[in-house]
Amino acid sequence: MSKTCYPEPITVPQQKIQIQNMFKKKFSQHTIGQKINDFLYKTRESFKDFQAYISHYQNLKQHHRLYKQRTATYFQQ
Repeated sequence: MSKTCYPEPITVPQQKIQIQNMFKKKFSQHTIGQKINDFLYKTRESFKDFQAYISHYQNLKQHHRLYKQRTATYFQQ
């Protein structure tokens, strides 16, 4: 009976694995940083909208006050 010969086991060089791990780590850090930046951008934009709403509301209040004053002086005459 002849002895069966198996091919040599395939070995991936250690260097290649390290490079792959570095890439994975860098990629995950990049995506986390991107998510954080997106979140900060969204909150900043919504805060700007909020400030715009507040200033709009204050302008409305002021105009309403002026309108009341004018109508009061008009009806007093």
